[in-house]
Amino acid sequence: MADEDHLAKRLLRGLEQLRNGRAAEAIAPLLEVADDPELAKSPDLADVRARALSLLAQAYLETNQVAQAKPRIDAALSIAPPSDDRKVLVELAGRIDARLELDERSRVQSERLAAMPVEEIESRSRDPRALVEVLVRKANAEVDVGRSEAAVPIAERAVVDAMTLGDVRLEILARLSLARATPDVASREIERALRSADAFGDPNLITTVVKAAKSHGVPLPTERGPWESDA
Repeated sequence: MADEDHLAKRLLRGLEQLRNGRAAEAIAPLLEVADDPELAKSPDLADVRARALSLLAQAYLETNQVAQAKPRIDAALSIAPPSDDRKVLVELAGRIDARLELDERSRVQSERLAAMPVEEIESRSRDPRALVEVLVRKANAEVDVGRSEAAVPIAERAVVDAMTLGDVRLEILARLSLARATPDVASREIERALRSADAFGDPNLITTVVKAAKSHGVPLPTERGPWESDA
């Protein structure tokens, strides 16, 4: 087993990263503790390993790696001694299961929407704004099923249609879908979405961009001042 003091420091490091909202940075130190082979063999330290496993599951959940979170929380529950802390593990396990169920439903819906021709979507949508909403979802669905190239023209059309309608919220959502479909220019589209939100003067829209970008794994632009131009 690695030095117990070292493992304790790594466990504390992971916990601090989680508390500071840096779940991605928490994974490495927690993984080191949870997967230490000698710690796994020590029944006297089962509570320590259960703590590391549960924190690791939380970090995976917060970074949208739910499939990795499930076996970790199951392992934590299998070795955690009876205590009040176990209730926290059960609650976390419930959140992970609920997220897995939601993700599965979303996967089925994405596959169904990705398979639907744009012409059929147009025939069903009589309201221009509703059509843009569905086009954005369609573009995201194409990305979800691994067809980013097919998503690009749909997202580009959604951006143009949203701007024609003067709907800033829809423009932002369309740009986010375009960013997902084209990682090479994702930062550019995010910056444009941020500029639109800033110009509209709605902090909630800026928050929407930041949250959605993080949720979809789209990198936010580096700090260069208030939406400074690339030129």
